[in-house]
Formats: sequence, C-alpha cells, structure tokens
Amino acid sequence: MKIALYELYKALKSKVLLILFVALFLLNLALSATYTPVLGVPDECIREINKVYLSTSEEEKLSVAESIANKYIKDNVLQNIFPDKKYEDKLNRVKNYNTTIRNIKSEAEQRSKPSVFSKENSFTQLSFKDIFTAYNNVIENKPSFYPDYGTERYINSADTDLMMLVFVLMLTVIVCCRDKMTGMAAVIRQTPKGRIHSAGAKLIACFLLTVTSAVLLYGMVLLTGTIRFGLGDLSRCIQSIPQFMLCNINMTVGEYLVIHFLFKTSAFFIVVVVMMIICTFLKNVAAAFAVISVCSGVSIWLYTSISDISAYNILKYINFCCFISPHQLFYRYYHLNIFGKPVSALTVCVITTVIILIMALLIYFAVYYSRRAISASGKISEIFSYITVKRKLSANFVVNEVYKTAIAGKALLVLVVVAVIGFCNYQNMSAGYDSEQKRYDSYVAQIGGEVTDETLLFLENEKLEFENIKLRYEELLTQTPAESDYESYNKELNDITKKLDYENAFNKICDRVSVIKSDKNSNLQLVFEEGFNRLLSVNGYKDDFLMCILATIALVLCISPMIAFDNQRGLTKLLRTTEKGRIKRFAIDGVITLVISAIVFVAVWLPEFVFVMNNYKLSFLDAPLQSITALYGMQTNETILQYIIRVYLIRFFSMLACGFFMLCVSKLSANLITAFSVNILLFVLPLGLCVVSESFVVIWICPYLSGTAERSASPANLIITVIIFIGLILVAGGEGVKKAVEKIGKRF
Repeated sequence: MKIALYELYKALKSKVLLILFVALFLLNLALSATYTPVLGVPDECIREINKVYLSTSEEEKLSVAESIANKYIKDNVLQNIFPDKKYEDKLNRVKNYNTTIRNIKSEAEQRSKPSVFSKENSFTQLSFKDIFTAYNNVIENKPSFYPDYGTERYINSADTDLMMLVFVLMLTVIVCCRDKMTGMAAVIRQTPKGRIHSAGAKLIACFLLTVTSAVLLYGMVLLTGTIRFGLGDLSRCIQSIPQFMLCNINMTVGEYLVIHFLFKTSAFFIVVVVMMIICTFLKNVAAAFAVISVCSGVSIWLYTSISDISAYNILKYINFCCFISPHQLFYRYYHLNIFGKPVSALTVCVITTVIILIMALLIYFAVYYSRRAISASGKISEIFSYITVKRKLSANFVVNEVYKTAIAGKALLVLVVVAVIGFCNYQNMSAGYDSEQKRYDSYVAQIGGEVTDETLLFLENEKLEFENIKLRYEELLTQTPAESDYESYNKELNDITKKLDYENAFNKICDRVSVIKSDKNSNLQLVFEEGFNRLLSVNGYKDDFLMCILATIALVLCISPMIAFDNQRGLTKLLRTTEKGRIKRFAIDGVITLVISAIVFVAVWLPEFVFVMNNYKLSFLDAPLQSITALYGMQTNETILQYIIRVYLIRFFSMLACGFFMLCVSKLSANLITAFSVNILLFVLPLGLCVVSESFVVIWICPYLSGTAERSASPANLIITVIIFIGLILVAGGEGVKKAVEKIGKRF
C-alpha cells in the first residue's frame, strides 16, 4: 500500500498532469455553463417551465409552457418554434408509449410465427421471439414527460469523454514512462518489490486518479445541468426521457444516471490498463503515443463506420467507443448474432468488458514482470537500414539534425503512414451524388453561367413541356391499350415518367434563377455547386476536422521530440556551447519543421482535392463567390477561384504556423511528456471538440485549418491567435531575438 501511495504522490507531484487537469476542468466547466439546448431561450424560462411541469397534468403541460415562454421570448419566429415544436412531439410520444410498446410486441409476435419465407428456429424467427419477450417488463410503465435538458447534457457529453480520454492518456504515460526517462526503472526492478508490487502500485494509482477525475469532470456536467435546468423527478421510469423511449429495462432515471457513470468509469479504466500495457511494452515515449493514437483511431473508425445491420456489427460493440457511450446500449433493445442465437448487445458488451479487463490485467502484469520492453528506436532503425543508403559519418550540423528527426525520431515513418492513410482515404471516397443532384447539374450544363434572355426562354419552354407531359400522362392513365400496342404504350409511359423525375430539379433551377434575377448583383451565375461545397467544407465540418486531427497528430509525433528530447537528456546545454548550437540550430530545426508541415499538408489534403477535381464539375470558376448558394451572404468581391486559392493558402500557412508553434513548445519543454502534453492539449483536443460539438469551430486555430475562417472566425480570434503565436516565438527565441533586436538598434 505504501508503494501505491508513493506512486500516487509522484503522479500528483507532476506539474504537467496538474496543469492539464485544471485546464480540462475549466474547459469542461465553460462548455457546460455555455451549453444552449434551445438557441434564444434563456435559462430562466426553461427553469420555470421545468418547475411547473413537476406539478402539472400531461394535458395541461404544453399550454402552461406556452404561457411561460411568452413572458421571456419576444421573437415571433422563436415563439412558433418553442415550446410547440420542441415539446409537442415528445409529449405525444410519452402519451402513446404503451400503445407503441404493444405494437412492437404485436409485430414481433406476428413475424416470429413460422412461414414459407423462414425456417423453423432460424435466426430471424428467434430474433422476433427475443424482441417479443424483451419488452415484457416495461409494457405497463407510465412515463411522464419532463424537459430533460439537464440529463440529456449529462448523458450526451461527448466533449467531456474526449477530455477524459486526453487526461487518462497523459496520466498513463506519466505514471508508466517517467521512471524510464529518469533511469529509475532499472533500479526499481532490482528491489524485492520492484516487479509485481510496483506494477500493482502503478495500477492502483492510475485507478484512483481515473475515478477521481471522472467524478470531478462528469460531476461538474451533472451539477451545472441541475443548477441550470434541473433533473426533474429522478424516481420516474427511464422511458420518460424520449431518447430512452424504447429501452427494455425497468429502472428509474436516477438509477440510470448512476449506471451511466459506472459504465464510463469502468470503460476508462480498461482504456488505462491497455495504455499501460503499451507504455510498458515500448521504451520510447513517442512510440507509445503513436501506437495509442493508432489504436484509438482504429476503434473510432470501427465504431463510426460499421452499421448496426452489418455482419461485422459485433466489432462496433466490443470497442472502447461503445463502452464510454453506454446510452447507445440502453436507449433501445438491440441484439447480436452470436453463433446463430440472438444475444442482447448490452449483455455482449458487459461480458466483453469483463473479459477484456481480466485479460488486460494479466497481460499487463506479465509484461511488467518480464520487462522485455521493445526499443522502437532500435527495431525501426534496423528496418530503415535496409531501405536507406548507409549514412556516412558527418560533422555537418544540418545533416545530423535531419537524420535525428527523420530517422532516429521516426518522422519519416510517420510521414509514410500519413501518406498511406491519405491514399487509402482517396480509394474509399465517394462522390455522394444523388439522382436529383445529377438532374440539377444536367440543367446547369445546358444553361449554366450568366442568366440571359436565352436562359429565361429555355426555362419557359421547359415549363410548357412539363405541363404538356403531365396532360399526356393523365391521358395515358385513362387509356386501355390494345394488346398489339402494349409495348409502345409502356415505352411512352416510361419515357414520360423519366422526364417527370426532372421536375424537382427544374423547380430548384427556377428558384435559383429567380434569386439571381432579384439580386442587386446582376453578375451572379448558375454554377455546379456540389463540388465547390465539398472543396470548401460548406455543408458540414466534421470530415474536414477529422483530416485536421490526422494532420495535427502527425505534426505532434514528428515535431514534439525535436528539441525536447535533447532537453530531456541534457544535450541542449552541450549544443549551446557550440558555434551553431543556439540561433542557427533553432533556425535549422525551423526549416525542417516547415518542410514536415508542408509534406503533411500535401499528404492529407491533396487526395481530397484530386478526388473533387476528378469526380465533380468545377466549371464557372470566374463566377462571383455568391453564385454558390451556401456562400450567398459573403461580403466579398472575389471569384470562386480566388476564394478557393485563399482558403487553401490559409490552410497551408496555418499548418506551417502549427508546426512552428509545436517546435517552440518543444524548445521550452523539459522533457518529451511535457512537449506531447502541451501540443495535444492545444491542437488535437480543440479539433476533436469541433467534431463532437460546434463550440470550438470559431475558436483558436480551428477555423483556419478547416477552411471555414471567413464564415465563422471573428477578427478578435485572429488577433488573439496571432498575438499568442508571436509571444511564444519571442519567448522560444530567447537570446537570439534579444541579439537581433540589439543589432537592429545599433544600426539605427
């Protein structure tokens, strides 16, 4: 126990870990405090409605909510949306709950009966029997509606999940790798309790800190939700929450909140144990970060890409993403095909969790006891020796810095992996064209460009043709063709049907032409919008932010060790005594950083750009930017081509700035863990939060990397970002900046 307390003391003594947790806690508090369930509706309005709902009958709840909302909301448009559109559907679902469950059971009972289309005791038949019995315990439940904004925020807190993941990652690396960095691991191993006892002590310390951090972070989310919106009657059944209407487990809201927390905490502890195995197995901190990043990426990819009806759906339910999102297991009943038998996904997940935890613990103790850690540097360098020309001994400072970063630091390997991921991403891309979009583009191909009299004449003739076709279609439907004319009758009917399929696209073209003609800017044109929308990330940020995350992770792995590794080993002091060990060394590393950043940018974004160029029509590049419907409100005189160039230049220079920022962090960091921690906190975490919520889309470097700066970022954000970058460069430059200023002063 004393060893465990000592490991706990060492972890708490880490300034990096404490600063990281405080930063995450404050960030989590800010996101919870600014969470807006209904835009434009004040918290006071929601709290008053919630308070009244506790003592109001189901029939009167909507009218009471309307009267309260009218006191706080003056906007007529918002009054039509809230609370009617937000509450009415949920109220009706609660009222019809018992009918809904009976219908599910009735349909399952009908489909479970033997038929000519299904064999006796087939998986399909057993599935419906399983569904029929699954809802027996909840069919008589009486849910009551309550605006569950507080519980919904707690249950769907993906941003907090991401913060917890970052924290446990840094916690594991600090606890498991610090002794290796200081050389104490070999000494501890020789002591009587330096193996199993030491492994158990580290495990206990990580467990206690994981539970504590989970209590503080998720407790803060629940507390802010309670203060701002309230949780309602916690003794009501879980089916009272519309999201859990189809849950087949008989429990209260309060019981579920506890189960939800226990699931998450257990999941993160499993993640910690797996990370401890990786960190113990590998000597190199950078290699541990890389392997953990790959494992996390694969797990997230499996969870998001595999459908519930896929034959591989079991892979969706046995990874950590499912473990830390327990509401996906509880909100409805779902079963998996296990050896031809339907088994509840919840049961599979629980059993898998226990098995993985036991196996992970056994593997961890076995690896720690043997301590045959793999030196990633030695193994990978051995591989590189076969594919690279034998390096001659050289005193050239530039050559040594390049070799240290690319080969010894594994930056070349990281760049190759990123390039492979980019190529695979290109192979898996799909154009996403639907039939209606193709029809719309076919009209643009005929009349695209400036709207002229010929354009209007074409639309008028097309409109008349549609009217004539409709008349002919109705006429054909009333006819009974002779047997000899049946083939020609069907052919004409099919031709008319195909033409009528273009009517929706034609109406969109007419609406777009009307907007262009009514606009003061008569230079607007009809253009192919779909390709531009994808190229400029107009219709959604998530895919683009995923590419940003890949790029920043690559930069973190390549750049963070460049100077921090020398600082950790004390080599920086030695290098600073040489002629090129100060300013010139930092300048050389800066050039290497810019080259790495440029390569990462090309590897990540070039496949997307090439795919769009090859699969979409990008004509009318000289048209005004406002010709793209989604960018109609942009206040600029640029053409589409000029705007595309500007967006990609902003992305490119933002990547260069991120790389140089990470280099400055590496220079100021005393060790690798600090460099990795700061860079992950400043770059990877904000971009990850952009994926799970839109809170960070307009903040920090995120809008510039994603190409949405002109549409979302404020001038104040740009000024603050530039000031932070310049300040860090000045601090990192140190004596070099001071000498440069002195030289400039002497000249004047």
